Order: sequence, then C-alpha cells, then structure tokens
Amino acid sequence: MQARKLKAKDLNAYLPEGFRVVAINRGIRLIAPDPTLGQDLYWGAKRYLKATAEDIRGIIQITWEGCAEPLEVKPSNLPPLKAVAKTDFQLDLTKLYSFEKCVYINEISTQKNLWCNNAAIAAQGKKPSEFLGATAYELNYEDELQSRMRNLIDDQTLTDYDYRAMRWTRDESGLWVRKQMAFYSEFHLIQYLGERCWLGIVHQATETGSHADGVLSAG
Repeated sequence: MQARKLKAKDLNAYLPEGFRVVAINRGIRLIAPDPTLGQDLYWGAKRYLKATAEDIRGIIQITWEGCAEPLEVKPSNLPPLKAVAKTDFQLDLTKLYSFEKCVYINEISTQKNLWCNNAAIAAQGKKPSEFLGATAYELNYEDELQSRMRNLIDDQTLTDYDYRAMRWTRDESGLWVRKQMAFYSEFHLIQYLGERCWLGIVHQATETGSHADGVLSAG
C-alpha cells in the first residue's frame, strides 16, 4: 500500500496495540504505552503517519507519560494559525461562569486579571482572592503576550491560537510553582467595566514537562 493512498480510517491498520488515540484541537494525539514504542512508531511508520495527517488535514502528535515534547507529523496543507474575525461574539458572563472551559478577562493596559470562571479557578488551584488582581505576566511569556495583544488589537479576535504559557501548581513542599503548558485558545477584544480588555477561552491545555520555578514533582 502506498502512503499517499492511506486514509485516516486506516490508522488502526498500522497502529500497534496499547496506543490510545485522543482528539486534539488541530488533529489527533497518539499516546504510547512507553517511550520506545512511541519513538519506534514515529520513525518506523512516518510515511503512513504523514499520509494520515494529509487525509485528516491535521497534526498527529505522538507522546507518552513523562514526554517533555510530543513528536509531531504535520500535513503540507495545514493552514497557518492566523486570526480569524468573529463578529457574532456576545459577552454573556452568566453563561461563561458555569462554562466547562477556562475563561479569563484581563485589562489590556495593565494585564490585570479582572474576572475568571469556576473552571479557571479550578485549573489554577489558587483562591479567587489570590488569583484575581494579579497580572497575566505571572503566567505568560512577556514577548509572546505582547505579540498576542498586538494581533488581537489589529484583528479583534484570534481563534485556534497556540502558544506556551504557565499554570500554578504546588510542589511537594507546598510552595506555589509554575508549570509550562501548551495551549490552544481563542481570544476576543471586548469592553468590560468601561475598559478595553481581552477575553480568553482555553480549548486545550497540555503539560509540556517543563517548569518555571524549581523542579516540579509529581502530585
């Protein structure tokens, strides 16, 4: 069978037993039972993985427990991550408060955290009084955040936006530390309490295995 004729449904034809398949925002993630099997699949079946990626027009990631950076196979026709305007976005805080995905509102001029929903508080682990009033600079890389804001101001809305940022967690000694995450989110330029703000909705967050403060421990 030639790779170019392989269809997405044929993934099961070459995927070894023990792998789990998880849908992600721009494709699928294959979770290997151990690092050796994950790397063997990547190098040994790369032409088939490429064909499947082309067929689904999405990214195929291969990862495993403890993997710091997933192995990726991308199709040649993967559309670039570019702002796509949405003119029909409506701010409904009542609906967003109980929304299952993390939602944040930050003032653009100061980057202060002004509002977040229950899912965001649960993801960060901190109490609202500890998290609200802080700034987005604590959990974002400054250069990327500034670039994101310039794009948002120009385009009003960013969708299918991927970037690296951080979340709070506790280490074994109970100290708050930041763990690096890979995010897929959407952002909207809004007016909130009379100020120009951004609203972010996190669609996917995956730990990268990296950290910003000390050595992270499991738990």
